[in-house]
Amino acid sequence: MSNLELSVVMPAYNNSALTTHFLSSLLINTVGSSYEVIAIDNGSSDDTKEILLTFKQKFSDIGISFEIQSNPKNVGCGRAHNQGARAARGKYLALASNDTWVMKGWNTSLISQIDKLDLDMACPYNYEKEFDSETIDKIAEDFTRKNKNRTTNEWAAMFMMFKRESFIKLGMLDERFYVTYEDIDLKERFLEAGMKYRLVGSCLIWHKVKGTRGQSSDSSQVEIDGLKIFMDKWGFDPRPRDNTFWAKKIKSFRKFRRKYGYL
Repeated sequence: MSNLELSVVMPAYNNSALTTHFLSSLLINTVGSSYEVIAIDNGSSDDTKEILLTFKQKFSDIGISFEIQSNPKNVGCGRAHNQGARAARGKYLALASNDTWVMKGWNTSLISQIDKLDLDMACPYNYEKEFDSETIDKIAEDFTRKNKNRTTNEWAAMFMMFKRESFIKLGMLDERFYVTYEDIDLKERFLEAGMKYRLVGSCLIWHKVKGTRGQSSDSSQVEIDGLKIFMDKWGFDPRPRDNTFWAKKIKSFRKFRRKYGYL
């Protein structure tokens, strides 16, 4: 049995600059050595393969296992994440995207919240404004200082850390979803299973909005296809639920708080 604490799974489809950005932050900002990285090259046609091989050596140099799995074509985010999860050995499982950046100590922060609150999954706050390398560490420091002990039930599953046993018990991601709506489907399944989730203020990541989706295929058709699969499965359209009077009020309140750096 493996004694690894964490497995990080990252699919990548082209856009190697984003992959370089994410893996650089992971290399520098992950605390400890009890983790592994599983990268899925989802049929990329650019220099992603070479980038992954470069980072495999960099992680190997510090004693971290870096596994590369290559698909002949893009099988979608959900299927690629599941592919990596099946090979994972860690107690905790982080499903990452290559269009993100992680702050210093991101892993210990999320794991401590999962343990403290007995969660099945925790997500960091997604910072979506553009930044430069000289300011992002300060942004993360200020935000986590203000929100160290704050959590919300806001669903923002762009970057997910699970107890791996919970992810397996849930049945992993529904592979019928290509890029969109797999996270909304996951929310419904979490609620149905009575599992526990929180968005935590002690961890911030940067997320380039639709950075991965924009490289996958025609985004409008992907959206249509994902919605159809969701409605066929669950029997309702989730969009009106997010546009009710109270949903809009909550969004407005959260937007006001975020303006001043609060979760």
